[in-house]
Amino acid sequence: MSNKNKKRDQKRKSRKAAQAKYKRRNREYQLGIWEQLLDCKIKDVEFPGGRTRKSFRLHLLDGRTVIATERNERPRVSMECAVLHNIGKTSAAVPELIATDGSYRLVQEDLQGTRLSQALNNADEETIEQLLDVSLKNLATIQQAGSQHGFDQQFQEIGNTQEWIEGLLDRPAVIGQHFKIAAPRPKLSQLEVLLAVTKPRFVKWDSRPGNAMVLENNDIAWFDWEHCGTRNRLDDLAWLLCDEFVPDIQGMENRLIDNHLELFADHFGRDQAREYLYCFGVFHSCVRLGLILSYKEDGSWWDLEHCLSGDKAGVTLDLTQRICYRASRWAKQSELTEMLSPWFIEIADLLKQQREN
Repeated sequence: MSNKNKKRDQKRKSRKAAQAKYKRRNREYQLGIWEQLLDCKIKDVEFPGGRTRKSFRLHLLDGRTVIATERNERPRVSMECAVLHNIGKTSAAVPELIATDGSYRLVQEDLQGTRLSQALNNADEETIEQLLDVSLKNLATIQQAGSQHGFDQQFQEIGNTQEWIEGLLDRPAVIGQHFKIAAPRPKLSQLEVLLAVTKPRFVKWDSRPGNAMVLENNDIAWFDWEHCGTRNRLDDLAWLLCDEFVPDIQGMENRLIDNHLELFADHFGRDQAREYLYCFGVFHSCVRLGLILSYKEDGSWWDLEHCLSGDKAGVTLDLTQRICYRASRWAKQSELTEMLSPWFIEIADLLKQQREN
């Protein structure tokens, strides 16, 4: 090796050593912050959802494990801490707040169990219905507890602008352009009135099964309250039932809606609440569909186990078609959206044809 190459190699090694030293010191500094907050030494760090996630598991020297979270927005941390502190200390349906630095960091109870999305996979219909039944009961109880703690007035509103509503209602058109299958035009003016927020209530908002834990006693706890705020309580019901990881079983779904609708209906009568749920669910399904397509782009479908174990979006053909079939069925429930029902089937059929080709 020439002297020139030796010097280049030495510089490369020195640079790598300096980078490794910086990473080690930065890690030690970060761990020090959490150790100071917890007043306990950290033995190990685990990243269940991957290193890009904002939450990770800390293994403490005293044998405990906790979930540490560092977020970019202080108001979100403040709302999440309020939920964990006020509801988590008295209810097993929400993890308990252990510590916070009052700004961007919080530590919460490490729930022991299985994510609801994983528990639903390959379960029989009876088990699925039991799990979703408890999930909805606990979610409604949390909503009501949040309202009692004043969250309706304290937390920021979600989707409370005309621009937001118009963007939601435009999702079918956007997806139609992507597939070159034009979406029929639903009754937009009436939908804008129906889906407008007139009485903001505390909601989880991101109430998908990946954010619920089936505990060892088969109770259900809801975690990850970063996106909570105030809107219509029925939105949380739609978020759960329209998720791609929830099996599409019509009879079971009808029973769940019949049994839980009034808990989420708030100031709506039963008929209005039902129409709101189905209409919001149709457009929320378009949001989920768009999210999946954005992850897939022009690449291959993902492995189901990869999606479940990493709490990813359900970027598989079966789950994407499930969204379409359920949305088609929900669209039929209101004259405001019924024209979209066959369009969803066209999208599902096209996805299948693309895979076969």
